[in-house]
Amino acid sequence: MRVSPCSSKLRDERGAAAVEFALIIGLLLTILFAIVGFGRAYSERVALTGAAREGARCAAVRAETCDVEEAIADAAGAYEVNGGISVSTECDETTVGEPVTVSWTQEFTVNALVKTFEWAREIRAVFRCE
Repeated sequence: MRVSPCSSKLRDERGAAAVEFALIIGLLLTILFAIVGFGRAYSERVALTGAAREGARCAAVRAETCDVEEAIADAAGAYEVNGGISVSTECDETTVGEPVTVSWTQEFTVNALVKTFEWAREIRAVFRCE
């Protein structure tokens, strides 16, 4: 019985795709988790920047019922502010037109399956006292 050259070549390459997939899947999953993690961190940064603007606006208008930290916490939604919030100027009649800055240092963490990335970024917003 003769074996054709094509059939012996096919037998030698059986399972090659499975081996190649097994070698690449780790890298692909790492990239996928990194993309999702960095996207979540960016979303958190955008939401916290908006929360800082809400806090700065609250400080600038001198609203009696407005507490800066409460305004930030409400605007941040599901994200947690993990830094000490500082307000640069207390707005009153003598500081009208001066800038008031609300800021804090926020720590971000991204788990990319095989490595965890951590960094800190200042979140800040500036309004003028009214």
